Amino acid sequence: MTTGEEIQAELEAVAQATAERNALAGRAALARDLVDRRAKEQDAAARGLAAADAALSALDGMTWTRLRTSFTGRRTEELLSARTAQATASSALAAAQDRSTMARSEVARLEDQLALMGNLEERNERALEARATWLASTDPVVAAALAELTDQIGAAHEMLREVGEAAAAAAEADRWLTAAEDKLSSASSWSTYDTFFGGGMISSVIKHDRMDDASSLIRRADLALGRLTAELGDVGLPPIGGVEVSDMTRTLDIWMDNIFSDLSSMKAIARAQERVTLALRSVEGVVGALDARGRETRQALDRLAARRTELIGG
Repeated sequence: MTTGEEIQAELEAVAQATAERNALAGRAALARDLVDRRAKEQDAAARGLAAADAALSALDGMTWTRLRTSFTGRRTEELLSARTAQATASSALAAAQDRSTMARSEVARLEDQLALMGNLEERNERALEARATWLASTDPVVAAALAELTDQIGAAHEMLREVGEAAAAAAEADRWLTAAEDKLSSASSWSTYDTFFGGGMISSVIKHDRMDDASSLIRRADLALGRLTAELGDVGLPPIGGVEVSDMTRTLDIWMDNIFSDLSSMKAIARAQERVTLALRSVEGVVGALDARGRETRQALDRLAARRTELIGG
């Protein structure tokens, strides 16, 4: 580094990298805490599934529970209830496992990024020594102005990087939400047929296949929205709520067709559609806000770069 331009460029790069490292370190600490919470949630979900499996086994096998319910005439009702509880617990465990895996992956990703950044303190010290040497023969007022510009330019570049990450997270959330919306629309159509036009076992199975697909997509969308919320915090924008829908599971109407369970499925699908639609609108609003923030930051960088050139060139 022999010229003022080269020294300034290095200092700006170090300032941006330092801001990025500080943000990453904070997010890594939060991510580690989240891993612990997700692990506890997964353990609780696993215990819930084990209990549901045991309850179902007690009704299916030759046990006192089966004999008791058989004598009282309630075995069919309790068996259906146990099957529903087992399906719900299985879905809850799958969601907890997805969230736990995502949390661990995020910690590994952040730690890898931190490791690649190297010793920024030593790099900054070398750049400062070079600038001190170069400014030794210049006006101290110029030196102070350049130091202030360095901080401002580094912060602006970091903001652009964060905006880009938030935009990528928004695109991912939009992709999963749109896919879930399509599956829910199909499930709604089959549910209407199943309820009002004499659908049987085949239509009920198709409907629940669509609901299962939608549930999986909604879980993925929920994880993507969680990541988006974290990214939005880095750029100073408000968070977006999740769309996890706990009742999008197989219900009794696949085992025993009746108007009440059919209507229950229709209501569950409608609730999920409403939440997905609201989430999509929120993501669209976020995309617009991120575009505006990016334009503002790039304009600020242009002004800062012009001022830097003026100071160093003058």
